[in-house]
Amino acid sequence: MSSDAPAHRVIEIDHANVQLIPQLLYRVFGYTYTAVSLYSEAGVRAALDEGSHFFVAVDDAGRPAGLLALRFTQPSRALAEVGVLAVDPVLSSAARGRVLRLLGQALSARSYELIEDGLRGLMSTEVTVHTLAQRLVMHFGFVTTGIYLGLAPAWAERLRNPPDERSRSRANGSASRLRNRRTETVSALPFDKMIAPYAVALPARFDALLRTIYAGLQMPVSFEPGADPHGPSTVVEDLDLLRSRAVVRFSRVGDDAPAVALERVEHYRRGQIELIHVALPLTHVRVDDTVNALTAAGFSFGALVPLYAGDDALVLQFLNGVPVDITDADLHSPIAKLILRDIMQPGAAVLR
Repeated sequence: MSSDAPAHRVIEIDHANVQLIPQLLYRVFGYTYTAVSLYSEAGVRAALDEGSHFFVAVDDAGRPAGLLALRFTQPSRALAEVGVLAVDPVLSSAARGRVLRLLGQALSARSYELIEDGLRGLMSTEVTVHTLAQRLVMHFGFVTTGIYLGLAPAWAERLRNPPDERSRSRANGSASRLRNRRTETVSALPFDKMIAPYAVALPARFDALLRTIYAGLQMPVSFEPGADPHGPSTVVEDLDLLRSRAVVRFSRVGDDAPAVALERVEHYRRGQIELIHVALPLTHVRVDDTVNALTAAGFSFGALVPLYAGDDALVLQFLNGVPVDITDADLHSPIAKLILRDIMQPGAAVLR
């Protein structure tokens, strides 16, 4: 390290230093970051009280230079989401690399501590135009398990001072795609040695793709024929108006699941929600009828999310008349490219 290079250390945010997060978010993203609550000290305190962990790299003067969070955004406390990755783009490439390594070390240490509280895996989403984030999570051992088309609104998460790789993207003509909603890859890192063997029933439509993803995850899973669903379904719904996204989560798949799913999808489609996700648990119950009904209605593969709500989940996605642009060049992982080819099959979500 050169003598004039800034030295950094990582601190974990508590109620006494919450001001560091709004400062850094504004410096990196302006006011385009979608987790708007983190722009206020009160919002950061609320996130801390809910069990989130934030790690900030600071220089010798105490100025924030990098941020990484561990948050419980999914229905199960067994799965935590790694996110809010922000590194001051005015840093040199070497300094950014050092900051990322320090943040990764802090994240790893905290994750091991949380295993005693039931944590069994991590997940992450990475905007495809930020290829650095895709490479970073793969370096940490994450495996790509999905692609969420158009997850971020077009205005969201734009860097105020673009790093070198964004400048190269503009030179290649891809900056025009930022006018559309922005796509994110989904990655997971299960703690496979901490997970007891279990069985799932895979829908025939995505059998081969799901087996490939499970092989990458190396989870102790076996595949068995599913039992026929019976009785009424149980559904939990989440509506995010900021992202214009609805999630319809089946906590129980009954024999009425295809009709229930299509009815809720039509409700949100007519309500002009741009992005609709349906999450189906992969257990011993067969979900083929629901998957077939949704794919016939224009849904495509979204992601396999391990430990989503106690069980692994298959997430299907529908774009409500919203254009997105994505090519193999946006993707770093071979599995991500395989998923994209499945998504682009005729009859699936429309890309342009």
